[in-house]
Amino acid sequence: MIKNAANWLIALIIFNLAFGVYALFNQFFLLYDDIEHLRAAYFVSLGYIPYQDFFEHHHPLLWYLWAPLMSVIPHITSVAIFIGRIVSYIISIGTGCFIYKIIKKTSDDKITALIGICVLFWAVFTWPAMFNVKPDIYMRFCFYGGLYYLLKYFYEAKFKYLQISFLLFAIGFLFLQTIVMLCAPLIIPIGCYVYKNPQKIKDFLWASIFPFAIIVICATVLYYNNLLRYYFESNWIYNIELGKIMNYGWSSNYKFAFRAGVLISEFLLLAVLSIVLFVREKCADIGYITIFSLIVCEFVQRFCFASTYHHYLINLVILLSIIAAPAIKFLWQKNNIFVYFFIALSILHLMLNIFVPARIDDKFRPHLYLEKYAANNDNIFGFKGGIFGRYYGYYWMYPNMERIDNIAFKRLPEYDVNEVIKQQKFDYIVERENNSSESILDLLTKSFGNTDETRQMFYNHSVNPEKLDDYEEIEPYFYRRKGV
Repeated sequence: MIKNAANWLIALIIFNLAFGVYALFNQFFLLYDDIEHLRAAYFVSLGYIPYQDFFEHHHPLLWYLWAPLMSVIPHITSVAIFIGRIVSYIISIGTGCFIYKIIKKTSDDKITALIGICVLFWAVFTWPAMFNVKPDIYMRFCFYGGLYYLLKYFYEAKFKYLQISFLLFAIGFLFLQTIVMLCAPLIIPIGCYVYKNPQKIKDFLWASIFPFAIIVICATVLYYNNLLRYYFESNWIYNIELGKIMNYGWSSNYKFAFRAGVLISEFLLLAVLSIVLFVREKCADIGYITIFSLIVCEFVQRFCFASTYHHYLINLVILLSIIAAPAIKFLWQKNNIFVYFFIALSILHLMLNIFVPARIDDKFRPHLYLEKYAANNDNIFGFKGGIFGRYYGYYWMYPNMERIDNIAFKRLPEYDVNEVIKQQKFDYIVERENNSSESILDLLTKSFGNTDETRQMFYNHSVNPEKLDDYEEIEPYFYRRKGV
């Protein structure tokens, strides 16, 4: 292996992080989720209550953390997004530090840990998972922090590490409910550990008390504010229905599975090589059992159930990077050519990550139109137009998602977006989605029945083109009321 390998790896990591700064300033990988969650935080700062006053289907801790900031930062959407993405990037770097510690703990080798971090940067969808203002970013920090301290407990048997681990898992749950599926396979290594050390079951019971108390307190607050039913419908039943309708799993969309398989093929091959090389040596190691259990469960979830977007693969890529790193280190020790090949491949991926986003990134950013034409005007319909538009009703986000909620729970059976536009007389309207798509209607009728009520509620979430007659399209999909 070449001398100063660690320095080469650190340099690669620094170059990738520098690309992250470049991407931040060029607004690469901007998702509407950025606006969604900052706008939800803005609503909370105004005193509105999630699930009761406005539609959402995520856990609320992110919005309550950001609510005080939304009162003090400049009410300019692009500025708020930039600040939010910087915070997400910093938190993601913290997550990377935990991943580094996990690899170092399981491999007991610094070089292997650095290799794992470099491999993680190969995936282009690593970057949206680092920047976006989403509860996923915060949950991921808590999950990998909790996983690190759980492994630390397994190896060192110090109760305080287990307490920290379970506390981080609980906080992660308050950010996003999907941590439940990430944590589920941890039952396997915990079961193996307790089987070999039955006296340690008390540690797990005691460590569970404080996180359990946090969740009970939150549930009690929801109950006494008559929000428990709204919460359960919006965060659990709704997301199950959404998964059925938007099911891009292997069974219903082999094209997605094929594309995803190609995108992570390098990670899969390296992980398989690592398993083949070290299965005998590591099969009894609790850290190896833990990571392997997480990989199997995450693989099944991503390829057999709903995985709407490719960046949903990020946790699978992280776990594959953790288990693949020892195989790369093994090849390095065999021949220096593998070292040079790895460095060249890492540089190639970095170049692709720099130039590809400029081609695939969605440049439709109507909030910039609002800042251009009417920076201080909050009388706008469509949350894509900005974070600080005024509150105008329960439904405010993605029409195709909101119509699922309304049809499933009859939340506002008489709701009609066209009546909202007529009554509110918005100065600006952002309308881009094909909200009356028959393919979406077909999916909804299969789930909720092909009834007149279902069809009517579907069309009531679609903007009637006639309602735009009083508006002029001054930018693509960006309409201004005539006379404003």
